[in-house]
Amino acid sequence: MRVRSMRDDDASKISLATRDDDDDDDATRDDASAPRADDVVTIAHYGWRARRVEDDAIVRDETSRDAARPREVLTFRVDDAAPVNFVPCAGVEAAVTTMRVGERVGIVVPSGGAPFASEPFSPAPRNVYVEWEVELLSVTREEKPSVDASVEEVLRYCERKKEEANALFARGEEENGYARALRRYEDAATALRRTIMSTARAGAKDALALAVKCHVNSATCLSKLQRHSEAILHAEAALDLDATAVKAMYRKAMALEQQGRDEEALTSLRDALELSKDRTIREAFVRVRRRMNAVHEGEREVCARMVQTDPTTEPTTRGFGERAAQLYRKRPALAGAITVAAFAAMVMYFRRSEKSASTTTATSD
Repeated sequence: MRVRSMRDDDASKISLATRDDDDDDDATRDDASAPRADDVVTIAHYGWRARRVEDDAIVRDETSRDAARPREVLTFRVDDAAPVNFVPCAGVEAAVTTMRVGERVGIVVPSGGAPFASEPFSPAPRNVYVEWEVELLSVTREEKPSVDASVEEVLRYCERKKEEANALFARGEEENGYARALRRYEDAATALRRTIMSTARAGAKDALALAVKCHVNSATCLSKLQRHSEAILHAEAALDLDATAVKAMYRKAMALEQQGRDEEALTSLRDALELSKDRTIREAFVRVRRRMNAVHEGEREVCARMVQTDPTTEPTTRGFGERAAQLYRKRPALAGAITVAAFAAMVMYFRRSEKSASTTTATSD
């Protein structure tokens, strides 16, 4: 995606957004800043021009000569979860979010990007690219609950956000569904948490239950996006609101498991099992516990091998009896021969002793 300002190319063109309209006093109109997510924008499409790649020189110009009569006027919602008629491609949507009302730019998007789904001319030279000229006519901000809005108004807004997020989550990785769903869950959770903390009015119980769901769903999205540390924070936020939220315990445990923190994950799963006998939680608990047991068993085997004594490296300070017993176990024949020789040596020693004693007695007589 590439964006070029048209201000320098043709300063004489008149912006449609500068005309006086009857709805200029609409409180939801905002011409000072760029569009944001969920804003409704209207753009005018004036045609296209072909430029040379080498020097950006215009080769062919098919833009409208009358600035007050664009070829097409299109309205869409930025990052729309359920578009009705028109779905802009990511390049056009990204370009529009950098524009101000009344600004006219040239956008270069990949071939087939809506609303420029067809090639303007064929065959196109290889050294030429096509630039589409558009103008941002208006931005209508999304209506969000005010600070003093009632609980019912906040609940309606957040329920709508949650439904949009659910639809986006169902798309999975297609069209960046998880990230887009996450933004809506977080918007709803923020609005609900502000309402819960600021008031104790009737209906706050419903707001708390919905906030817990939004935090748990945010944790699920973050886990799908491999952002496990943030998933743990959302699960803990849900538990701060409701300490018995089983799904929050489970989501926290799954994120901890992905981080290799099995002991903490097992603790969270054990807490969840005390409140629910859900099969999924039970299976996760067994899986984590078996892995921990396998690790502990491996550690015990390593320790046993480390402390096991090697006979070839034993110190020589052992007693005679212990060494003799070891010799009998390993080489019984040699041990037997040594025993016989030792016994014979002792017999000879005693005989010599007796003979020497008798000789000494005869000499004294």
